[in-house]
Order: sequence, then C-alpha cells, then structure tokens
Amino acid sequence: MDFSLLVALFEKVSSTNKRLEILDFLSEFFIKIKENPEYSKNLEKIVYLMRGTLYPEILEQPKLGLAEKSLIDFLSRYYSVDLNKLKTHVRKSGDLGVTAESIARKLKSKKGQITSFIGIKEDTLSVSNIYQKLEEIAKISGAKSLDKKFSKLKWLLARSNPKMVKYIIKIILSNLRLRVADPTIMDSLAVAYFDNKAMRSEIERAYNVHPDLGYIARIIHEDGLKGLKEINIQVGTPIRMMLASRLNYTQIFPKLGGKNFVSEFKLDGERLQIHKNGNKVKIFSRKLKDISNQYPDVQKSVIDNIDADKAIIEGEAVAIDEFDEMLPFQVLITRKRKYDIEGTVKKVRVCVFIFDLLYLERNDNKEEVMDYPLLKRRSLLKEIIKQTDTIRIVKGKIINSTDELVEFFKESKLNRCEGLMNKSIDPDTSVYKAGNRGFLWIKLKSLEAGRLSDSIDAVVIGANWGKGRRANRFGALIVAVLNAKTGKFEMITRVASGFSDDDLDGFTETFKELTVTKKAENVICGEKLDVWFKPAVVVEIVGDELTVSSTADLGYSVRFPVFQRIRDDKGRDDITTVEEIKNLYEAQ
Repeated sequence: MDFSLLVALFEKVSSTNKRLEILDFLSEFFIKIKENPEYSKNLEKIVYLMRGTLYPEILEQPKLGLAEKSLIDFLSRYYSVDLNKLKTHVRKSGDLGVTAESIARKLKSKKGQITSFIGIKEDTLSVSNIYQKLEEIAKISGAKSLDKKFSKLKWLLARSNPKMVKYIIKIILSNLRLRVADPTIMDSLAVAYFDNKAMRSEIERAYNVHPDLGYIARIIHEDGLKGLKEINIQVGTPIRMMLASRLNYTQIFPKLGGKNFVSEFKLDGERLQIHKNGNKVKIFSRKLKDISNQYPDVQKSVIDNIDADKAIIEGEAVAIDEFDEMLPFQVLITRKRKYDIEGTVKKVRVCVFIFDLLYLERNDNKEEVMDYPLLKRRSLLKEIIKQTDTIRIVKGKIINSTDELVEFFKESKLNRCEGLMNKSIDPDTSVYKAGNRGFLWIKLKSLEAGRLSDSIDAVVIGANWGKGRRANRFGALIVAVLNAKTGKFEMITRVASGFSDDDLDGFTETFKELTVTKKAENVICGEKLDVWFKPAVVVEIVGDELTVSSTADLGYSVRFPVFQRIRDDKGRDDITTVEEIKNLYEAQ
C-alpha cells in the first residue's frame, strides 16, 4: 500500500472531531484493505502506524531518539531555512509536522519538486518503506548515532510529498493527534469485517488476552470470527490487567450489593503479572512490559514454590527488611536499573504477595480460571502456593459490615499497607475482567472525613518555572485526570509542594523529550503555562480535599496538593478518571 493512501486517511480523520465520522473513515479504509490482497500485506504495520507507534504495547518500544529541538535544527539545515524563522513558525503552528509540511510545500512551488535542488525526485513510498526506515532509525545507537539517524530521515524526506513529510515528522515525535484510540480501531474492524459494531465485544475479548491490535487485525482478516474465537490465553503473553475504582468507605458496602465481600491488604509495591511455564518465568509490569530481569529472586521463588506446570498469577512485589517488615515503594523502586542487578537484589529484599490466579495447568488439565468466581480462584491459589518468606498470599478477610471494614482497614495500616482492596465475591459476577475498570474491585486508602480519601494518579501536562531557590527549575507541575468518555485529559490542579531537590533536578531530564511548543490536542487546560508537555508521565498526589473550582477545567480542584512520586509503573490510561473525582467529591 502506498503511504499516501494512509496519509489521506490521516487527513480525513484530522478534519473532524466527530467520533462517528472517524469511525466511518476507518471502517471504509479497512474495507479497502479487506478487498485488496496487496493492501493487506502490511495490515499490522498500518494498525501500529495508526496508533503512532511501530510495535504493540506488549513489546518494548524502541525510541526513535529524535527530539523536537534536534529535529528543528535538522530541518533548518535540510531545507535551508533560517533557524529563527523556523522556530517562530513552530511556535505559531504548535506542530513541527505542520511546519515541515508548509516549508516543503513552498519549496515545491518554487522548484517544481520538493527536493529537486538536491537531485532527488519524489517517489512512491509504500507503508513498508516508511515503516522499515523508521525501524532502522529507532535501532541506531552508539557513536555518531544522530548523524546516522538523520541520514535515513533525509532518504525519507527526499522522496516524500509535503503531506507525507508532515506525518513522518508527527510519527517520529509521537505526536500523531488523530484521536484514534484502540476502542475506535476495534469498532471499525467490527464494522468492516463483520458489518456489525456489536462484534467489538468479541474483538475486545481477544485483545484483552493478547494485547496486540495489529495481530488481532491480521487474524480477523485471515480467519474471521473462527480465528478470533481461537485467540485465548497464552502463557508468556501478558493479559491486560483488571483495575479498581475508588469510593468513600461508607459507600463500599452498598456498592458491593449490601452483602459480604472480600477485603485484601493493599500493598505499597509494584504490581506484577507472573507467567510460569515449567522452569521458565516471565514477569510483566502494570504496563505489560517484560521486567523479568529486575526480579530474578521472584522468578526463583515462583519456580520453587508454585505447584503447577503452567500458571499466570498476579501479585504485588514489596520491599522487606531483615525482620520481614514491609518497606515503602521508594525502596523497591531502586530495583529499576539495568546494571548491577545482582547487587541490588541482595541489597533490596523482596516478597511477592499473590492475590489472583488467571490461568492454571496441572497434570495436562488446562483451566482458564479468569471466569471462575473470586473465592474459587483464591482457593486454587492456596492449593498451588507454598508460602515462604519470599512468596505469600495477600492477607484477606470476609467483610460483613462497614464497621468490620473500618477495623480491617486499621489493621492494614498497622501492617504498613496503603489500605484495602475490596472485591465482590458474588458467585455469578466476581470474575476477573481483563482490561476493565469497574466496581467489582474498589480500593480504599483513607477513612478521614473532610479530607481527600485517596491519592490521585494524574498525568503531567505542563509546568511553570520556579523562582528564588527554584530558579531555572520547574517550580510547579500542572496535572490532569482522564475523561474516559472523551479520551481527553482535563486539568485538575497545579502541584508545587512535596518536591525534594533531587525531584526538581530530575524533572529537567524527565520532561526533556516530552516538551512541546503548544498544548496537546487531547489536553483541556484554559491556563497559560510556561512549558507544555506531551501527557505521558504519571504522578501520584495527595491533598486535603476536593473543592469546586472555577479555574480547574473539570470543575474540581485539590486543596493543598502535595507531590508523592512519579508512577513509572502506570501509563496515562491507568490514571484517575473524571468520574472517580466526582465520586470522591460527593463522598466527602
């Protein structure tokens, strides 16, 4: 498929904010692929590029390593354009891709071809050509890597028309801004291949147990519904994790049906999804990234103490001291390093607390236990796990009243836990819902009336420069929560306290490649900020209470917000939602 056809789709999608129109454009595009064998050869690559990536989320995403600043310098030299004029244009357009298109178009009108002045004519570039070169750019490292990357980028730009230039730059900067999320792609595949939007549920089921939308699209194209139904759990392929909602403690008992439920200690660690296949163990993070190398001790403990040929379990890794007492997350985070892992493992001991079972294979008997009720899953965990000082089943208790919930919460705090995770045990509904955030699981982190009953996970959308001791550093971070209905990030508050000097020094590096010249299209913020960021870094904040606000864009703000930490283990789709903020406010 010619890349120009994909670019034409991008232009159509960018021309509207209406989700139904976007769905129509995508569905028509997939129908063309369905009917043309040549187009379908690159179906996976097309889906990945639609998402502005090169690979599915479950694979490590190689960084293209070209920041906006270095690209501006490169384009100035490549197109022989004054650097200051180019920077001014970028500030006005807010998009380097748009600026690059404009420059390329002017050169084309003057010279007949964009790059005739360097002796190369526009050529027909396929999706495969684009993908291959971008992949080559991403894999370049070492000495003079930037020059080598730019050499390959020159090859692409020299053969691209202005519109293609625009989207090549946008893809490189992860700045596609198409408002095409995974659910929209799933809807369009359902319409194109099954002529039935309701088939999205079947596609989503497959995606939840095999989170690779390119692969899912390929199976649908080649094998239809039969192939889709055959996509099941595979040990070694991460499953999208079930998520919890949050409520005030007085609301939990009625929300879970006014009858008993299970409460489990909520630990201050890192959530792990552990895949055991004989004597091989893979460990995945909350973002579904393979982090096995960080936990060789957990791998050994799983092999030694889990009686199963194959299993997928979930738990929380927690740092512990010499007395087996739990330590804060800040201690555990030192495990996140590439070097001297053996030394770090000895220095920071870990116990993994198991709380769920998703798959089990023993003596040739295979069980996809995600659809079993919670109590049955917990019972199976007790059968297969030999508890030691390095692997345990998380402490849980059947709760019959709000008073019992309060007492168990206090016990959790005495045991250095964050609070409780409260789970339905209804025999008909208490299944493991991969990829779902609902009210089958409800977390509780505070009982204090009149105070914010839980921390908030928010994405950083920008910053203001500091003054005095914070001069030349970011003095305040502006954060937003997720509107799950629109997919946009709505500003809730600015955070200026809780930072250590190390935090302030580290922010410069953390946000260096995320700095953009203009507010991202998926961000809602009416304030003027000194610096805008791509919404990517998740932070945890606490505060006294939620208040009605005329300045915060969603209508609520946090009184006395305090920064706690960067949550590297969470992605921007895992953050607190607008609906949860409303629930927390009403529960105060």
